[in-house]
Amino acid sequence: MILVILFLGLRPKSISTGNDVQCLPDKHALSFRQSGIAYIDDLKTFHSSNDSGEFTIELRVAAQNIEKSGFRPILMIHDGSDYDQLTIWQWGPSIIAMNGEDYDYTKRKPRVSIKDILTLGEIVNISITSSNRSTRLYIDGQLSVEDQTWQISMPGNGRKRRLILGNSVYAKHGWEGSIYSLAIHARALSEAEVRQTHQWQSPDMLHHNINPDETYLRYTFTECNGLSMDDQYGLDTPLLIPERIVMLKKSFLITPWHSFSLSRSFFVDVFLNLFGFMPLGALLYCRFSQAFAGSDRSARAITFLSCFLISFTIEICQAWQPTRTSSLLDLLLNSLGGYLGILLVSTYFKHKKDSSTCTVSN
Repeated sequence: MILVILFLGLRPKSISTGNDVQCLPDKHALSFRQSGIAYIDDLKTFHSSNDSGEFTIELRVAAQNIEKSGFRPILMIHDGSDYDQLTIWQWGPSIIAMNGEDYDYTKRKPRVSIKDILTLGEIVNISITSSNRSTRLYIDGQLSVEDQTWQISMPGNGRKRRLILGNSVYAKHGWEGSIYSLAIHARALSEAEVRQTHQWQSPDMLHHNINPDETYLRYTFTECNGLSMDDQYGLDTPLLIPERIVMLKKSFLITPWHSFSLSRSFFVDVFLNLFGFMPLGALLYCRFSQAFAGSDRSARAITFLSCFLISFTIEICQAWQPTRTSSLLDLLLNSLGGYLGILLVSTYFKHKKDSSTCTVSN
């Protein structure tokens, strides 16, 4: 039973752990499918040129799935802290840009978003500008949303920054679509400049009036160099495309509120984690009841501790698997399932004993 549970708990949910990213130089695009990831390991060229923290991020993308809800990052800049991360992400047909990890918006953290803007397979130009106490979101060169009370910020004040495309640092939030161009500028572009960059219909049209010294990086995905791509300016910021999916940060025992959702898969996982450990708790309790015949309390305690430690081992090991999630909720459900198995068997033994006593008395 223990071997079966270890196998089910540690086997990959997906047979393949290959990195599902494809370079399409003929279409000037980088294509992502389900579990793909590409990243810059360190944005060394990104530095604060002034105290305002101004910048602009420009993306030209086409979504290949607009049915999935949940956190699907198109672009993420991460400095090691989820609370500081910058993300531009997709939720169904909507686009959201924010700092932090308030994905379900329960904390009401600042963000800019536009609903129902994505159409399956249609190219959309997304521009985010950050200036003094102002954040703007442009779609196809037109100002769509502006927040004049909040400035989206670039993480990594003195810390290493990673730029991730098509996934999160945990490699568990795959985005499906194609990215046709990416640029990050050192200042907030004006509305007229954003409108001009909307003319990015081919790589040779990218040379607009923005000073190259004000651009941190630019990718047009016109060439593939094996497992990496150089940016257009030839700076030391290679975009890495690993052969296999990689986790840039591991998550251990994520809290239950991060695991919760109203999806069918969530409730199926709850059922399996709870009732899957009941047979183990029942069988171990039977075994330890014989070993500790004089102390039912010891048999219960050892059984529960064994179930907890087995589940804990599985959850810790899952932190190294891109297709699995190390969850505190799973640990609690497994432990509760083991305890329910103990109660089931102990109740049966007690009922059987009482029945035998009644028979003897009669």
